[in-house]
Amino acid sequence: MPTLRSEFTIEQFEEILQKLAHKLPKFNKVRTDTLEITFSYDEDDKPRRISVHIHEKDSYYGIYFGIVPKAYMDSHHTTKIEMASEENKAKIEKWLQELMGSEKPIPRFTLSELKTK
Repeated sequence: MPTLRSEFTIEQFEEILQKLAHKLPKFNKVRTDTLEITFSYDEDDKPRRISVHIHEKDSYYGIYFGIVPKAYMDSHHTTKIEMASEENKAKIEKWLQELMGSEKPIPRFTLSELKTK
């Protein structure tokens, strides 16, 4: 295999490549030792699905779920969270609450918008 040599340290490459990665317009997949996130987009570059796989030490499969837009407007909920196992529902809710922190949901609609004139 052909090789190159560089005087830069691997830590320097890591720092620069991390900065580059965060400047890129869209990630398709991000992976760490404990987490894998996959982003899927439609033709208009709108998010179509976000898949999350949390690796757990005690579990072979870990926790897997997907976040997708909710197609119908019967509530303020704008996304569906599809999970591979019902037994992980509480863990997923807790993880998402911690992730979103103080972020406030954007209302899908208001009652005043739905009033007939």
